[in-house]
Amino acid sequence: SSIFRGEFVNTLHSRVSKLRRDIDALNQSLRNHTFHGERYSFSRTQVAQYAPILKAVEIYVTSEDALDLLFKGEIPEDSPHKPVLDEVKRILEDPDTDFDSFEDYRKFFVFEIHMENLDTGHKTRWETRRGTGSGAEQQVPLYVAIGASLAAVYGTVEGRFESRRGMSL
Repeated sequence: SSIFRGEFVNTLHSRVSKLRRDIDALNQSLRNHTFHGERYSFSRTQVAQYAPILKAVEIYVTSEDALDLLFKGEIPEDSPHKPVLDEVKRILEDPDTDFDSFEDYRKFFVFEIHMENLDTGHKTRWETRRGTGSGAEQQVPLYVAIGASLAAVYGTVEGRFESRRGMSL
């Protein structure tokens, strides 16, 4: 119980929270920049296989004791968390569960690049655009993703000196 809560759930909560903050920061920065008449943003969607684990993390944040029910026999019928905890318990007790797949929190999500045409307001995902248009039209979203990633790692020169991170671009 304490290993699951302390090492796995706390670490997962911390990493998923940082991931959310990082994507929000990238999107905030991208809102102020357009590329070829389009505004770009990133999204993440939970992978169904990992949804119960992510829900258990949310439960832990609001009620640490709720996860103790996983290791105390039957989960009471009146517990508001029973469906999620039953599913997590099933995953933990399943001999075929590959726990290695749970080690990398990035596998819990599908990541996507979204583009919005500023003239028409039409929104599309890179996945649906891929394979259509010219080579350059297909590559621009990847360049935006690479540039946003570099900016996140190395920082930018916007703002005051104290707020800069990294080497700055």
